[in-house]
Amino acid sequence: MHSITKKTSMDTENDSKQRQDENDPLNPPMPEEVRVTSTDEPQNVADSVAHEPLGRFTSESSQLDSNTPSLQSKQPEQTNTVMAHEMSTPASSNKLKSLFKKPLFYVLMLIFIGLIVGVAMLLSSDSDEADVVISAPVETATQERVTTLGATIALTEGIVELSDDGETWIEASGGESLAQSDYLRTKDDSRAIILFDDGSVTRLDNNTELWLSSLELTGLEVTLVSGQVYSRVIESEKLAFTVVTGNERYESLGTAYKTSTDGLNDVLEVYQSEVKVSSQDKDVSEGNKYDTKTKEIAAIDLTDLDNDEFAQWNKQKDTESEEFKDKLGVLKDREEPAPAPVSSPSVETGISLTAAEVSDGVALSWSLQGLTSQQGFKVVRSSTDSTPTFGENDAQYVGDPLSRSRLWVSEKGGAHFYRVCIYFEGTCSNYSNVVKATSPAKVVTPVISGGVTLAINNKDISWSLTGGNAPHGYKVLLSTSPLPVYPADSILYSGATSAKLPEKPPGTYYVRICKFTNGSQAEGCIDYSNQVEYIVPAT
Repeated sequence: MHSITKKTSMDTENDSKQRQDENDPLNPPMPEEVRVTSTDEPQNVADSVAHEPLGRFTSESSQLDSNTPSLQSKQPEQTNTVMAHEMSTPASSNKLKSLFKKPLFYVLMLIFIGLIVGVAMLLSSDSDEADVVISAPVETATQERVTTLGATIALTEGIVELSDDGETWIEASGGESLAQSDYLRTKDDSRAIILFDDGSVTRLDNNTELWLSSLELTGLEVTLVSGQVYSRVIESEKLAFTVVTGNERYESLGTAYKTSTDGLNDVLEVYQSEVKVSSQDKDVSEGNKYDTKTKEIAAIDLTDLDNDEFAQWNKQKDTESEEFKDKLGVLKDREEPAPAPVSSPSVETGISLTAAEVSDGVALSWSLQGLTSQQGFKVVRSSTDSTPTFGENDAQYVGDPLSRSRLWVSEKGGAHFYRVCIYFEGTCSNYSNVVKATSPAKVVTPVISGGVTLAINNKDISWSLTGGNAPHGYKVLLSTSPLPVYPADSILYSGATSAKLPEKPPGTYYVRICKFTNGSQAEGCIDYSNQVEYIVPAT
């Protein structure tokens, strides 16, 4: 049961004040207080009102009869509880609106927002600094990883194998990447090319094993275990290129040179620029060679290069490269030998020459008085010039500085004038006296020109002559490019008219045959056959 409390005189004064406030726009009227009590359970009125929804609470108040007796004087603490709940009524809302109009409120709000923004910026700055600390080691790690050059197997011919420990080998087909400490080796009738990131190239001949002992950015080093390699090095002031053997170190800063070893002895041939022999502190210049057995520098016999199949193969590869084609050194084609200084022929120069006619030709011998030779001798002759000179007339090279004799076999025979001179760095000096001798002609069966017809059946090839002869046998030529030539593409010699091609990686190859002249004619090989294709299918 509910009742409405009667207004006291104080309530009447409040009503009067409220009506005055209604006319004041800055002080809107407060809603009339309603005090509700319960006659049944007066001790729980505060709890009941405090949990009653506001809407429901207002609706019940509007339905109370004005004649209901008042219970105001019985529960004063209940009235305080109800007054606390009235803060959520529309009167509370009006008070908040009044607060919003005061300038101090907005000043406090701006200070509060400023504090929030400041804290957010401080947190963001700390986050950026944390990112910098984290990212710095990552950049350092990346820089530390890039410390070696890359290397790739650019070409394989025949059977080529690679290993990362020198014990377990797998067959390479070309295109594989190599890393520091990897091994590469070639089998019979096989070759390979390694291309380094700086543009330098190392080419392996058959039966060669190579270890990539160092690919550091400041020093590229390959160790030749056995066989021979041709190194074509890009000139660089920062990157040294070194070929190492069990006997020596050969360092270059931009050179073409061949290094060969059998484990006991090395031979270095410099085709372009120069190479340093580390233990001897010697620089071997272009056109010279060094032998670890004699530890002497001697001139390369350039005529031997013409019949050196590995040297000619490298010459062809260098000619195909824009980087190397103008840097062939002594491998370039020679039209005329360069003239050399000539000294007057006289016994007093210190070389005394004698000649004897024998059945095989002319036996020459000489002695030195007060002179020494470091790079050997040149024996020169002419059938018309009474003072034959190196660079102008026929010459033969005697590479051993201690040698004092030479048998000159003449294919055509006849009378010739002979002299000997001391050879050094491409020139000749201290000519001997002139001797004249007659040698019998050496009978060499010439190759008679005629056609050659080639056929192929899998790996087996055979050919027949349609004219002429081939008394000195044949050369088998194979290349990945059409129209292979001798000696660059020579892979086999055959004294018969058939042969078996070697194992090759999958691909298309071109094969031809030519007649080997064995020096009986100016050309090393003549009468090229038709070309056939040797196709190795992928497995």
